[in-house]
Amino acid sequence: MEERKEPVNEKEYLLSKKVECAVCYKEFQYLQIKTNKTRRLEPDLDLRPRNVPVDPLKYGVISCPYCGYSALTKNFPMISQGQRKLIRENICERFRQTQEYPVEYYDYPLAIELHKRSFLNSVEKKSKMSELAYTCLLIAWLNRGYAEEITERAGGEDALKPDEKKRIDMLHAEEEKFLAQAYKGLVDAMANETPPFCGLDMHTVQYLIAALAHHNNEDAVAIRVLSDLIIDKGASSHVKDKARRLKEIIKEEEEA
Repeated sequence: MEERKEPVNEKEYLLSKKVECAVCYKEFQYLQIKTNKTRRLEPDLDLRPRNVPVDPLKYGVISCPYCGYSALTKNFPMISQGQRKLIRENICERFRQTQEYPVEYYDYPLAIELHKRSFLNSVEKKSKMSELAYTCLLIAWLNRGYAEEITERAGGEDALKPDEKKRIDMLHAEEEKFLAQAYKGLVDAMANETPPFCGLDMHTVQYLIAALAHHNNEDAVAIRVLSDLIIDKGASSHVKDKARRLKEIIKEEEEA
């Protein structure tokens, strides 16, 4: 059995910043990862970034504790007058705060809740499909990260207690649900929007579509997209290398 690891003092990696809500105009504090404080590891096949000892993905949303307006950090101030009206009518009037603020750090359950709140806000303000799809992808990644954290703190899969195994099964099920939504949304965005897609360039989104198609056992789709990406003169060598690697993995799995 692996030795249980002591929890990281996450507060040491965070900054508290002040922002004015773009909907209710009240000031509040939100948390942000300190620049270059975490170490980047090799990302997952679907490009989920992996950092230690703290997961920066948890801190990708700003959520107003007064009115409930929530958005991805880079999108928080970008709201039109029409969208502000929709948020006030459909979010603020029904919002009830369930979490005391400020908090010292975001654990995975809170991070997932805030990202779901951001997704609901995006739906209500009629955001582009690319924003909805990307938020779904983030929620899926956070569920994966939470499952990994539970396993690591237990000391490995063999040391998991029944309630921990049940929790991990629920997290995996939710991850699959949001990955499916992300896949569908990215395909829709690629067909109907002009890049960049929620900050992602066209070739990165193509790769993501291929990775998610492979995850969905749609390898014919994945191979077609990857093949087009590899010969695309506009794609970066970094993206092409990832596309070649994924294509090789798919072929190896087919031959096994």
